[in-house]
Amino acid sequence: MIHMADKKTDKMGRVRTTVTFDPDVAKILERLQKERGVGLSDVVNDAVRNASAPQAKRKRFVQTTSDMGVPFMPIDNIGEVLDVLEEDYWRKKLA
Repeated sequence: MIHMADKKTDKMGRVRTTVTFDPDVAKILERLQKERGVGLSDVVNDAVRNASAPQAKRKRFVQTTSDMGVPFMPIDNIGEVLDVLEEDYWRKKLA
């Protein structure tokens, strides 16, 4: 809630006013202040600017798939896959 009745302008033309934040928003603002090492006014000004900036349109991600053909080893039983891989490993290691 912004109390516009408390609005005052300082020598640099900046508007000073009383703002009341909900507890969850206050925690977010405090965290951002600590992370950025800036004051509350900077965090609030950045948040308002970012919220009012037009959002860039993102290209929609579409997952593509390919037919990989028939597998050369059984893939529906992990134990069999591991047996085949281990057998191949030892065959190469002992060769």
